Amino acid sequence: MDLISHYGGFEETIEKINSMDKNKDLEKLIEIVKNVDDYEIQSLAIKKIDSEKILTEIVKTGKNHDARELAVEKIETNESLMEIINMDNSFILQNFLKYIQDERGRDIYRYRKFLDYNIRNLAISKITDEKILEFIAKYIRHPPFRMTAINKITDEKTLIEIAKIEEEVNIRYRVVEKISNEEALADIVNRDEHPLVRLIATEKIENEKILKNISTKDLERDIRLEARKKIKEMRESTHQTELIKVSNSEKDLMKEKVLKEIVLEGKVIEEIVLEGKVKEEIVLEDVVLEEVVLDKIKELEEKYEIMAPLTVLKTQLMNKFGMKEEEIEKILKILENKGAFFVPYKGYLRIV
Repeated sequence: MDLISHYGGFEETIEKINSMDKNKDLEKLIEIVKNVDDYEIQSLAIKKIDSEKILTEIVKTGKNHDARELAVEKIETNESLMEIINMDNSFILQNFLKYIQDERGRDIYRYRKFLDYNIRNLAISKITDEKILEFIAKYIRHPPFRMTAINKITDEKTLIEIAKIEEEVNIRYRVVEKISNEEALADIVNRDEHPLVRLIATEKIENEKILKNISTKDLERDIRLEARKKIKEMRESTHQTELIKVSNSEKDLMKEKVLKEIVLEGKVIEEIVLEGKVKEEIVLEDVVLEEVVLDKIKELEEKYEIMAPLTVLKTQLMNKFGMKEEEIEKILKILENKGAFFVPYKGYLRIV
């Protein structure tokens, strides 16, 4: 029966569906979904169907792919979704077996099978139970299904287990992207046979001891270089700045100076590291130390009238800021070369 004609045409069919009650007219809605190929009409009918049993049947036997996807979208329970994921090809076979002897029939069969893969993948993307997702990721043969499940898995222990057994390189790569445990990443670098997987694992490692081991033992030059590069970056990050403990009386002044984003010789300082609630340490580079020394010289000029005694300057910098004499000499040399101060008499300094 041509249902669209039965209801008086396309627009009339749309109006009829809109007026249907989802409970009283359920049989009519199912009939429309089964017998009308038009997606707009099918989708209106499907939107009024709440029974997951009926929706699952629409997914398994429906003719319109978009309508089947819409039915999957309405399904929420893991049980119904698993029924879709595990559906066999009997419906495909019984509908297309008579065509299987000719090329067009085989194409239709293959296309329907392809569409079924997409439907199953959509169902997997809606699964919320991590145990089911773990099972799919570990044991389902079709790689795209495993990838979809892995993208939803959050448990790191499960991901680590999958990384050990997954055969597809692109899937292992994705699994490693989601792992943060450094011991597990180190194990992947030591064990995995594919360079790309080992490289992504190396890129995520921050432990210098592990990186040292990789930098000397991995068979791939690019991976060894990546490990060395990370070690260098970590050391530069640690050693290019020098932590100086600041006394409580000087703390506010120093914070203000650092936060001004002092720019000198291409360096910008704008970071304060606060450790705990009591002890505070400020990240200082040469550029900030120069400001500290200049301020101290100015302070001593006022105190000693015009000139700052070098010995007093060094003593105060060492006592208040924990600077070493060699560091003070280094900063003074830089400032002198910049013309920031001059030496009117031996042992005395004066700001220009």
